[in-house]
Amino acid sequence: MTATNHALTGAVIGLTIGNPLIAIPLAFVSHFVLDTIPHFGFKGTRTDEQLLGQRWFKWLLVTEALLCFMIVLTLWLQQPHQWLVGAVSAFVATSPDLYSIPRFLKVNKWRQAPVKWNAFRRFHDVIQTETMWGAAVEAVWLSGILYIFMQQLGK
Repeated sequence: MTATNHALTGAVIGLTIGNPLIAIPLAFVSHFVLDTIPHFGFKGTRTDEQLLGQRWFKWLLVTEALLCFMIVLTLWLQQPHQWLVGAVSAFVATSPDLYSIPRFLKVNKWRQAPVKWNAFRRFHDVIQTETMWGAAVEAVWLSGILYIFMQQLGK
């Protein structure tokens, strides 16, 4: 899933549950649940080196980061009940993808150190169900979770 979908899902979890001891771990787990749902990507059709070095992909990453920032900014400005739990949950739900930063830096020759594959990286890679048609799934998810998020802001 896109970072925006992960962040919105985490924010909704945080706003709905409110208890950080429950919401934050659930937001983290939600990342992996969403990654098992077919979503947009090129797994099996392109290598990371082909994708991560593309200019359009770098712009996509910047856009996604800005959208995630806007979600947290919206929570801060609107301050619905449990907004801070929602903001932290949004970050935590997106955080497993931050583990890909070293790989991105290596592919773009901004880092020379080899990327280590460990159990977490292998697990995260195996559960991905990326497809081109997954963009439609992402759009449907975005519509639904954005609607729920907007409803939560009104509370």
